[in-house]
Amino acid sequence: MDFNGYKGVDYDYLREAYFDLYLENTDIRAGRQLVNWGTAYELNPIDLVNPLDLTTTDPLEFERGVAALKAKYYYDFNTIFTGVMIGEHRPATLPVGMENMAGQMIQGVAYENLVENIYQQTGNLDNAESMAGAIINNNCTVSSPIAGEIDSVEDVEIALKAMWRNINGYDISLSYFHGYQDMPTVVSNLGEVYAALDEVTEKYMVNGTSDKEIEIELGYKQTDSFGFNVIGSIKDVGVWTEMNYAQNADEEEKIDLVFGGDYTFENGFYTVVQYFHREYKDNLINNFLAAYSEGELIHNQNFLILHGEIPFKQIHNWQANFIYDLDNDNYMLNPEVNYSLTNNINFDIGTIIYNEKNSTSGFDLLPLLSEEKSYIQFTYSF
Repeated sequence: MDFNGYKGVDYDYLREAYFDLYLENTDIRAGRQLVNWGTAYELNPIDLVNPLDLTTTDPLEFERGVAALKAKYYYDFNTIFTGVMIGEHRPATLPVGMENMAGQMIQGVAYENLVENIYQQTGNLDNAESMAGAIINNNCTVSSPIAGEIDSVEDVEIALKAMWRNINGYDISLSYFHGYQDMPTVVSNLGEVYAALDEVTEKYMVNGTSDKEIEIELGYKQTDSFGFNVIGSIKDVGVWTEMNYAQNADEEEKIDLVFGGDYTFENGFYTVVQYFHREYKDNLINNFLAAYSEGELIHNQNFLILHGEIPFKQIHNWQANFIYDLDNDNYMLNPEVNYSLTNNINFDIGTIIYNEKNSTSGFDLLPLLSEEKSYIQFTYSF
């Protein structure tokens, strides 16, 4: 059974294309589709079925459709169970040059380590830098990540959700996902990589060269994720909490937590305040680098997210997003004007301003979301 039958064929112009079947208490959908379970503003930890396209104007909103079979069972009016089988692994779409970022950063750390080791043996810094550069350039390569293979029923990604509505005025859900991560990471054994680098260095010290090839392999690790979501209101203020715990095949852990609220003023000014926290535990890259007295490449992240929009002339609106990195004092500002030209044609103009003062990690989320640019776009709906 080949679940990747149209591999290599570009179907991205069909973001969604599916068939619906409605039974007495079950809805079934088959085809390319979006599965949105999160209720937080834009950053949704439990939305794991569809990968983000980080090359679009608004990467937080544009998800890529996946080939899937979804069944939603209505136990009663307030209790709903949903199951999804995903027949393809579609990684997140990254800006040019970013998909090999993890391997390139490992190369950079390896270079610094080689310089130090060679310098200690030779006492010649220029020679150490030259030799280390030659080793990295001639003997060390980074492979492009390949999407996870789904060649049988056992490989199919699955997602499950149970939702209970109106429990003391709140909607509560639990979710589970088993499949591949969407972001590439190093899957090579780093101990073996560094041992091979030491072997190559010894040959360079004796012969001035080596034909040994060292590949840093990138890929997408399998993961199990457990999600929790609550949404409701306190008087006129909407509130929500969303959390996801994930553990991959190497027992690396990640926790995403979001909580926030929204409020609409009498003049129609709609506002959102939200906090996002990402925590990593037992990360293999960090643990390995610690053995070489190197700093962390991946660290916890904390963001404050503000959104505001207000209508003008009834059918148009001004809006702005502001994301502030609480750890690095970096921020992203995205003002935008939306014009409704007709009932089904919209015209948007905006810009993204990104201030990167400093960063302690190349794996920060904010730089992936905040490429500086100005844009104009037309949207036609039918």
